[in-house]
Amino acid sequence: MTIFREEIGAWFLVMFTALVTGKVWGWIGDGRLEVLEQQPPANPRLFHTRLVVSLLMSTLYDVWILRYCINTVIQQARPNMMVMFLFEFAVLAACSIRTNCRYVLQLIESRIIARQTQGRLEERRRQLQRERDEMIGRREAAAALGEAASDDPLPDPNDVDEIDIEVPGWEAKGQYVLTLELIIGM
Repeated sequence: MTIFREEIGAWFLVMFTALVTGKVWGWIGDGRLEVLEQQPPANPRLFHTRLVVSLLMSTLYDVWILRYCINTVIQQARPNMMVMFLFEFAVLAACSIRTNCRYVLQLIESRIIARQTQGRLEERRRQLQRERDEMIGRREAAAALGEAASDDPLPDPNDVDEIDIEVPGWEAKGQYVLTLELIIGM
């Protein structure tokens, strides 16, 4: 900025404030996405609605200011502060797009994990139902022969909890995130 000392004025402060606003907005979006990746929200519908609106508004803001900077640089066609702001807003827009893509990857991963959990849950319920049926059959056979039946409690297929189910998750997510980071880094 010291190279363009003569251009530091009110318009510079406006653009600098716009840049800082975009950066803070982007940091907030990244932080909320990291919270989503670490733990499910208490109120998912409200959380996702607020996150989607915030990410889209951030991206639109960054692209809009970037477009303004591009048009200004093309019209003035000389090295000035707007060239610096152009590059800064280009980086900011790329980071916003990266955050949006990471959010989409997180949604895909959540859907895959939910599907895997539901499949394992149904499989475990079927397994418990088979064990229950076998135990009932053994008890009936023992009663028919006059032998003492086992007093073990019967497993209940409805007692299976999702917390007890472990799933492998989406193994390819890491590859997609790495590819996204490499593309945005370029």
